[in-house]
Amino acid sequence: MPMVLSTTSFAATAALPAVSALAAADEGAESAWIANIEQVINSGFQPVSEWAAKIIFVPIPLPGGNEIPFVLVWLIGWAVFITFYFGFIQFRGLKVAYEVLRGRYSSPNDPGEITTSRPSRRLSPALSGSATSRGSPSRSPSAARARRSG
Repeated sequence: MPMVLSTTSFAATAALPAVSALAAADEGAESAWIANIEQVINSGFQPVSEWAAKIIFVPIPLPGGNEIPFVLVWLIGWAVFITFYFGFIQFRGLKVAYEVLRGRYSSPNDPGEITTSRPSRRLSPALSGSATSRGSPSRSPSAARARRSG
């Protein structure tokens, strides 16, 4: 069956290149405007970032002629301080972390529990913030209980 074009659809089809050219020109003007704003922001913050880089990345000489950036010394210093302050918690907590991962402290009847066979499979959705392994928080048992209870 042959397709019949009306004059309005033909005119709209003929006008498409002109409309797309206008849209491209509009996008070009918009991207130029955005580039101008970016340039103004960059030129305003460039002195601040250069000043901060001079402080943060100042080289600290080490014995043997090597250098280390200040920021690395700062991070290592705080890591050592936090390690002593909290009593080596990253090492003391390894056993508990392993037991939690193995499922020692969880029960299938816990509210909001993700129903899956192994506790290690619960880790990924728990870290991502979703309530179920299906990725839909509204389908979780705890969400259903909350809707029923009010």
